[in-house]
Amino acid sequence: MPTVVVMDVSLSMTRPVPVEGTEEFQRKHLAAHGPTMLFEHCYELQAGIHSLDSSTRSIRVVQQEWGASIPSQIVLVTDGCLGIGRGSLQHSLSTLNQRNDSNRFPLPFPFVSKLYIMCMANLEELQSSDSLDCLERLIDLNNGEGQIFTIDGPLCLKNVQSMFGELIDVAYTPFHAVLSGENLSSDVSDLEVVGFIDIADISSPPVLSRPLTNWHGMLYSQAQQKKSNLMMSLFEPGSEPLPDCQENPYGEEDNKSPFPLQPKSKRSYHKCDCMDKTKTDVQKILRNARSFQKKPTFYKAALAFGFLDLLKGVSDMLERECTLLPDTAHPDAASSSRMLQAQLKLASTGSSEHLLMITHIVLYNNFSGRSSDRI
Repeated sequence: MPTVVVMDVSLSMTRPVPVEGTEEFQRKHLAAHGPTMLFEHCYELQAGIHSLDSSTRSIRVVQQEWGASIPSQIVLVTDGCLGIGRGSLQHSLSTLNQRNDSNRFPLPFPFVSKLYIMCMANLEELQSSDSLDCLERLIDLNNGEGQIFTIDGPLCLKNVQSMFGELIDVAYTPFHAVLSGENLSSDVSDLEVVGFIDIADISSPPVLSRPLTNWHGMLYSQAQQKKSNLMMSLFEPGSEPLPDCQENPYGEEDNKSPFPLQPKSKRSYHKCDCMDKTKTDVQKILRNARSFQKKPTFYKAALAFGFLDLLKGVSDMLERECTLLPDTAHPDAASSSRMLQAQLKLASTGSSEHLLMITHIVLYNNFSGRSSDRI
């Protein structure tokens, strides 16, 4: 976040400060010492504070450098004196409602900002005059964004360092965040991976669209050559797909780790090839259809007549494959084939019954799980 340091260079800043020793200090010397400490903390712009010239106006450089949309911090270093006569802070605040657009008061700033006023005076000195009320009004004009800092105790270098140390703690402390997930939590700078999961174990939201209480998902990037998408996939409902998000597995014996947690169903990474032959036969028919000379005419005729013979042929093919399945095949493979064969056979009759939504029932399969003791 950009920071602008504004130094009060009025004549009141040249007032001497009683400090033990032979060297005479002025308030502007204390004011220069505070930002120097701030710049040492930020590790830049340290030498710029030593070149100060007396001036009554400041150049507006925030909008030229960073624009109006970048949040900025304004640090105003002043002794709190309001001045006398026309052009003073007290006169400007009293005539605030009498100004026009060409001579508007600088506050509120035309950019997002926080105003920090560093007073080279203690609280008792500011309360003895109207300085504290006017400075608080400056904070109010800046939409309440900012804070007033005063010196605690007598004016000396040590107390100035303490005051700017409070500013550093408030406005220049590194942001600290903690990422929490169920029973696990970690700092953002120290992110630990607790496990990995296969993309095949993730379900699609259109398939499982039942809003349950314990239902987890994940966001991931799907980058392609022409476009990139932010995808959201959902796990199966419940806490079983994510063992780490269940109840705290640690018991009374903390020295014994319960990880890795074993899921109830043992996953099999064996590829199910019981339908490969059927898929190959269907692909042969589609390849032959692409070799026709009048492909658009063929596709239009197929859409018009419904291609009932092809549906009936695929239905008979699936019925034959169901009888030829080996004993090692998963039980869900036979049930899925029979359901698909029945739907295709019903559609090949040409009746309107197959258009009913009640006949299109998606059968839930779990080829990667196990049925009883069979994987």
